[in-house]
Amino acid sequence: MENDDPSRSPSMESWEDVSVNTPIDDGTPAGRSRKDRDLRAAIHVERGLHLGRANKEVTKFQLPSQPIVYEPRDMQRKAVERQFDISPKALFHVMFGDKSSIFQLLYNERRAQRIAQGPWIPVEGGHLRRDFQFQIDYVDVFRRARQANIVDYQAIEVMNDHICYVVTDFKTPWHLPHHKDFMLVSKIVITHVAKSKCKLAIYTKVDWSKAPTFSKGLVERQALDDSALDADDLVDVIADQVRKLGPHSRTKKAINIFGHVGQQTSVSLFSAIESGHPKRPQIKQRTLTNMLFEIIGSFGESAISSVMMWSFAALRTLWKISSAHSIILTLLVLSVLANTFFTSRDTSEWWSERNAANFMTRIGVGPNPLMGKSIFLKDLDDALTVAPPGLSGELGSKCYDQFRDIVNVTDMYSSYQTAGTLFSERATQSTARRLRRTRQHLGSYRHDLMIAIRVVNNVEQEMIRAEWENWLLDENQRCRQVQLMLQDDRTNRRAKGAETQQVLEIREWERSGRLEELRKWQEDYCGSCRLEEDRLLQERQQTTFS
Repeated sequence: MENDDPSRSPSMESWEDVSVNTPIDDGTPAGRSRKDRDLRAAIHVERGLHLGRANKEVTKFQLPSQPIVYEPRDMQRKAVERQFDISPKALFHVMFGDKSSIFQLLYNERRAQRIAQGPWIPVEGGHLRRDFQFQIDYVDVFRRARQANIVDYQAIEVMNDHICYVVTDFKTPWHLPHHKDFMLVSKIVITHVAKSKCKLAIYTKVDWSKAPTFSKGLVERQALDDSALDADDLVDVIADQVRKLGPHSRTKKAINIFGHVGQQTSVSLFSAIESGHPKRPQIKQRTLTNMLFEIIGSFGESAISSVMMWSFAALRTLWKISSAHSIILTLLVLSVLANTFFTSRDTSEWWSERNAANFMTRIGVGPNPLMGKSIFLKDLDDALTVAPPGLSGELGSKCYDQFRDIVNVTDMYSSYQTAGTLFSERATQSTARRLRRTRQHLGSYRHDLMIAIRVVNNVEQEMIRAEWENWLLDENQRCRQVQLMLQDDRTNRRAKGAETQQVLEIREWERSGRLEELRKWQEDYCGSCRLEEDRLLQERQQTTFS
């Protein structure tokens, strides 16, 4: 005892609660199976510690210096992973000890009834297995209350003391469609991390015995989600039990409370009094229709949320890049679009009306072209007294009176097909129709001629008046020029000297006679031009005031 072995490891302190007589990998149910020989290298056995006993070898353990990493194959999803401040063996007994009621507690919180936990029984391959029997209430397709007997089981695949434990949990998915065709498989892995510290990881998958054709993916996704929820609940219950053990608790304490593994042979019945926790939400029984509606609803919610997020992002981007120029350009673009829309709409309506009017005109439906546009001879007094050619001056002829009655009765603004309805003879009716049709054409033609003549007369009058004003203006300008010339000539003649007066006396006499005549003509003609110009100005002023 005084001479310690120099190879002694500090981690030996964590094994103070392990008996030196603990069997190691003997192949029994309490030991490690031969299947897991790949984990033996993690255990180091040293000899030479005598503990006061002479010539007697004892077994000594040394923990691995690195955390153990173990991931099972063919699992679809890692549901949960968490570390606890107890040894792997202690956690293993907390969960799977003969006295442990963790899984019974979970079944009870899920509204299971008559829960029976079977003992660990050895099976082929050196594994251990135990069954869970319980009853559950459910509703069938016809909405009738039913009760089903469910049997779940667990199997210990790896039990390498203080290093690694792997337990497979098989559950019946009674609440899902096609529950007879698959099982929910969970692998519970407990591995060593450090001194008095372990890691719990739960992996899940769906094991199909007969996969459906169309709804496999839908059911499988829902089953994995439910398995993840069960794993979370299991970790919560384990954490509560570990908290009751206290921090850094010894393995012996966990074994004393939760029992060994594989020593009990009787079935353990769960009592509801043992559960001091509130019940968890009951597992919802699902059908394919409900699952499909839930997927559609979640997809709709995600789509709406995506649209809202994109809208807010677009508004935020517009707010960041907005400026006065961009706002003006945006308003301009909107104005152009609005004008284009209204213009195209009005143009389309006009084009439709034009096509309709052309079509009606082609089939002969249109307004009466003779509305107030004809001038007839009956509107003049002389037209009624004019006798036809070859008739004598006697206007009291009965024959002409009959013809005049036909002429006067005829309404020139009505259709010629209705002419002669007041007369019974066909000849008279034919004459009335022919007379009305001919006179309507002539009246329309006369109206067009008179309008054209009046327009031509107005144009000609305006043209003559314009030429007269221009000519009057030119004449008055010439008169002013002649008047200036005559005034200049009289001034020059007064300025001449006495020497030239005798020599040019005869010529001045002749010239003075002509100038007098020119002055008289200028006074008469130019005076009349000035009068006409004054009269024209007065007419313009009167027109402006009126």
